[in-house]
Amino acid sequence: MSETEAKTLDYSMFEKGYQAIYTTLGEVIKNIDWDYFSVVLYEEDPIFWEDSVITSEQFLIALADRLKKNGIPNILLLNGVRGYDYSPINCPECYKNLFRTINLDKNVMVFGDTLTELKAKIGYPDIKISLQSILEKYETLQDVLTNTAPVPRKIDKEKFDAITDIMTFSDFLIDFLKPPTLTEEMTQQLEQTSKYELASHMISSLSVVLNPASAVTKGLGYALKFTEAIYKRKRESYQIYLNTWKENVFNSFRHGALSEFIGDSNIQEAKEILRRDNSLIILTDTFENLQSVFIPFLIQELIADEQNIVLLVDSITRLDRFRGFLNWLTNMVNKETIKLASVVPTYGIFSEWFDEFFLHLVSERALYFNVNSRFLAKIFENRPLSEEAWVTKQFKKVREEMEKKRVAFVSFDIDESYPWSVVKPSFKTRIVEGVRWKFRRFKRRFSKDKEKDKEKTEKSENLPTNEDKQED
Repeated sequence: MSETEAKTLDYSMFEKGYQAIYTTLGEVIKNIDWDYFSVVLYEEDPIFWEDSVITSEQFLIALADRLKKNGIPNILLLNGVRGYDYSPINCPECYKNLFRTINLDKNVMVFGDTLTELKAKIGYPDIKISLQSILEKYETLQDVLTNTAPVPRKIDKEKFDAITDIMTFSDFLIDFLKPPTLTEEMTQQLEQTSKYELASHMISSLSVVLNPASAVTKGLGYALKFTEAIYKRKRESYQIYLNTWKENVFNSFRHGALSEFIGDSNIQEAKEILRRDNSLIILTDTFENLQSVFIPFLIQELIADEQNIVLLVDSITRLDRFRGFLNWLTNMVNKETIKLASVVPTYGIFSEWFDEFFLHLVSERALYFNVNSRFLAKIFENRPLSEEAWVTKQFKKVREEMEKKRVAFVSFDIDESYPWSVVKPSFKTRIVEGVRWKFRRFKRRFSKDKEKDKEKTEKSENLPTNEDKQED
């Protein structure tokens, strides 16, 4: 099989998976009388059938596609660097072809510093935020940095005020997020330990850290904690961790990396795309690294002065540590500035307080593809056991539909008399959407042919004529 045939086959699988997701969502996205809409997953890995593949990205792209068709403005922030083969970073042509097919290829921008190869292949422009817009949001900066630092720290106001450009901002971030010192580790250990574990002595001084001999005067508990900290830092595995953390911080916040998405702001250009076409898609790598601290700033800039926007956020559980920002998002929903739709992977370890935000996400409209049992228990807390048993049983029906190569969800809709049901496309819907999809595919191929003809015309016009050669 030639390389071209292989790529076509790959895209064919991807497109069929997208069509299955799009068709099923058509059963539920008939209006947006909700403030929160979530697609809940267990994990983010793709699902392979014989002739198609379903990926996490397809859910929100299909939702953005549906909303745009209904004339509803929406902004999609999409994780571009998942590790599997059918992510944007690994199969850029799949997404370029899909966006062209659904007429969204003029609506895509890129945010991040490791997407150079992706940008070269798909040709989408960068979106940048200004340094000034970041520095003006001091509370947001404090929230994201203090919840990212390896140990609790407070921003040094004097150092913050000394930031004048990207270079000094880079130095500030690298310094703030540096590996913990022994003093900081001791402070954290002592603050997390009860006074009874410290032989009933109150935590009143860190002189034990600076002068180990004084541990005797502070009680046996202090001496043990100090010994534990010293032993921990001597372990090879811990030193590897510290060195890796330091390297990751430098790579994420060095001047060259920051300059890829911080500079002359073109947020207004992005908003013009949104107002023109009711849709803006931003591919980013920041969900997967420490640069996720800039996602809140990007979102705040995009929805500033906007109303009635549907914000689509991929991998929202990866932002679980930014409590202040997620509270801000909740406030924006309460003020009816935005409606929030998101993909919610539930596999992994999350902040304890995130449970409360999760309940917001699934409070009105939710489609459960699969879910971590921990979150399922949270959903049915203080609810009838019979209801939980019924819903749990429905996941078996979803699995049966998947075995038939059909997408189905356990659906929750607060406005229904009985909120739970299984959503799957009817036979009529599958036929109608199949016909529509063939028409969209035909339009994509027709536009491709027009582009090729245009390129040929431009090349022929630029070729030198005989008269030009004679003049030379």
